[in-house]
Amino acid sequence: MSNLAMVMQETAAQPGKQELELMEQRAATLIPQDDRTEEQALLFITECKAAAKRLDTERDELVRPHLEEQRRINGIYKPVIETFEMLWERVDARLSDYRKKKQAAIEAANRKAIEDAEKARAEQERKERMAREEAERVRKEAERLEQERIEQEFQAEMAHLELERQRKAELAAAEAARKAGDVEAAREAEDRAAAAKAEAEAQEKKAEAERKASEEAQAKLAREAIKLDARADTAASKAMMTAPAIQGAAPKTVELSTGAKATGKKVPVWFFENGMPTEGEKYYGDDPRLQSIPDRFFVLDLSKLGKAVMGGEPVPGCLKDFRYVTASRTK
Repeated sequence: MSNLAMVMQETAAQPGKQELELMEQRAATLIPQDDRTEEQALLFITECKAAAKRLDTERDELVRPHLEEQRRINGIYKPVIETFEMLWERVDARLSDYRKKKQAAIEAANRKAIEDAEKARAEQERKERMAREEAERVRKEAERLEQERIEQEFQAEMAHLELERQRKAELAAAEAARKAGDVEAAREAEDRAAAAKAEAEAQEKKAEAERKASEEAQAKLAREAIKLDARADTAASKAMMTAPAIQGAAPKTVELSTGAKATGKKVPVWFFENGMPTEGEKYYGDDPRLQSIPDRFFVLDLSKLGKAVMGGEPVPGCLKDFRYVTASRTK
């Protein structure tokens, strides 16, 4: 069979028609919502591109030896190829929206993680500060008790010396009274000496009890200060170790179940805020929808306007953005 006959036979029915119908049905329901549907969309785009490429290759092989048939054959294949392109571009636009939302969600989660980590770190730093301040207060209280104990011991020693002086003076008075023959006066002086001695002993016991109580209170405060220092050190350690759990960016390249790889390339775009098309249209200066566009762009040069917006020039009614365009290859 000649090549021309093969062409006639192959093109009698529209090439790829059944496959195209199936793909159109799939395209109608492909809306990326999660990782699974993301892969389905990527796989769909890859399959559409592969089908379009395969048909284009077939077309090229058929028209090359028969240039006189090129226009007719192109008329058969080009609509199908362009439809495949329209289909994958349609799904790719949805996929771009999904990926932008997915990346925005990751960035929002990371901002929240950083904020939460900062709050947690601040809380640990607050706990450390409070613990150290309390430890310092406890130490000062222990120092105050020590100074108070020293002062009490000094006062007790002075009182003891005074009672000892009184006891000796009374004993001396008793001795003098005995020598003078005044037995009653001697006895009274001895009683006063005994009372002074008893009071001195009672004061010694009291001073010893107060000393022990003060030492126990100081020891308790010292232990409390140590615990507070440990608590502050723990809080400081936690503050240093507090870090946000950052999510990585969504992967640019995804390996599909077929073994093909699809890459989402970030491409800058621009658009009219009112949603008007930025390609394939002609706009004039009297268009009320474009009153904010500078006159130098009219008859509206969309290419020139797009370059200005993409270059960062502020043009009223126009915004710069980006979208993801899927590039895929098979093994």
